[in-house]
Amino acid sequence: MAGDGPMDEHASGLQPAGTVPQSCYGKVEDKEKTKRKRLSLFARELKWRSSSWHGSSALRLPTSCYGGSFVIDPNGRWYRMWSNMMFLWSIYSVFYTPFAFCFFRGLPEHLLDLECAQLVFLADVAVHFFLAYQDPHTHRVVYDKQRIALRYIKGSFALDMLGCFPWDAIYKFTGRMEMVRYLVWLRLYRARKIQGFFKKMEKDIRISYLFTRIVKLVTVELYCTHTAACIFYYLATTLHQRANEAPGSGASSWETAATLTSGMSTC
Repeated sequence: MAGDGPMDEHASGLQPAGTVPQSCYGKVEDKEKTKRKRLSLFARELKWRSSSWHGSSALRLPTSCYGGSFVIDPNGRWYRMWSNMMFLWSIYSVFYTPFAFCFFRGLPEHLLDLECAQLVFLADVAVHFFLAYQDPHTHRVVYDKQRIALRYIKGSFALDMLGCFPWDAIYKFTGRMEMVRYLVWLRLYRARKIQGFFKKMEKDIRISYLFTRIVKLVTVELYCTHTAACIFYYLATTLHQRANEAPGSGASSWETAATLTSGMSTC
C-alpha cells in the first residue's frame, strides 16, 4: 500500500545499490588463497635449491655428494667463461682441420706446436665428467657423478676423445698410411659448440635476431669457401700427382699448370 513504509530489503532478498554480493567476496578470497599457495611453493623451491647447493656460483658442492666430490654448475659464471673460450677454440679447430689435411702430408716441424691445442679439448672432456645437467623429464639439475658420467659416455664422449688423438703423429708412426689422415676429420664434430653458441644468441633478447642470423650466415659462407678451397688444392696435388706417377702418363696437375702459366706471363 502507498501508506505503508518501505519494504525490508533483507526480507525481500534485495541488496542496496553499490554493494558487492557475498559470492564475489568468496571468489576474491579463493584467488588470494591460490596466490598464497603458489608463493609458498615458490619459496619452498628456492629454499630447496639454496640448501642443495652451496659455495660459489660456478663450482657448487652438493650436500648429498660423497667423498668430497664436486660438480660444475652449467649456469655458473666459471663454466660460462669456459664455454666461451671453447667456442673460440672450436672455431680455430674447424678452420684448421681442412687446412692441415689438404695442404700437408704430415705437419712440418714449425707447425707441430699447433697440435698442442688438442690438450685444451682434452681438458674439456674431463670437465664434462663433472658438469651437471638438467633432466629433461623432471627439469631438475642432476649432480650425481655416476649419472653425469654415464650420460656423457653414452653421448658424445667417443667422438670428443677421438678428436683429441694426435693423428699427425699416428700417421707418421704407421708409415704414412693415407687412411689414418682421414680420421682427422672427426674433429669437425666440434662444430656443434659453434652451433650451440649461435642458438644461445638467437634466444637472447638483448641481441638483435637479425644481427645474429647475419653473423651466422657470414660464418657459414666463410667456412664453406675455406673448406672448398682446401679440397680443390688437395685434388690438384694428390689425384693428378698419382696420375703423373703412372708409367707413360703425360698428365699435369692443376698446380703445375698454374705455375707454368704464371711463369710464362712474367716472361
